[in-house]
Amino acid sequence: MKLSEIESNYTLNSKGTRIMSPGKFEGEPTYAPHFYELWLDGSYDRLLEGNAALFNITPDDLAEFPSLDGVGAVVTWETEQGFCYCEEAEPCEYCDEPWCPDHECIGTRGEAQHADMMERDH
Repeated sequence: MKLSEIESNYTLNSKGTRIMSPGKFEGEPTYAPHFYELWLDGSYDRLLEGNAALFNITPDDLAEFPSLDGVGAVVTWETEQGFCYCEEAEPCEYCDEPWCPDHECIGTRGEAQHADMMERDH
């Protein structure tokens, strides 16, 4: 979805960077519908656990959405209630995955590894 379509279909904040219209994308970055549409088309770079998809930012994405300058990748996911979220992907410091919200990987490791990680951080 192009920025012009998003501007026509949604109310944006005064900076034009967030969707203010109630509904699926409320409060999300202006580019959220773009990546959601790509996800539905199967045009993601990587499908992640938790009903999420990773998109590496391309020159075309950057040309359409200048607010993505300096962003390497974004993750888009949808909740069971139908709300869509989109945020910058930051690699997990524990498991090197491109996106691991709240370090969920820790829950999949043994207690000894968890203690080692926690000790390393403090």
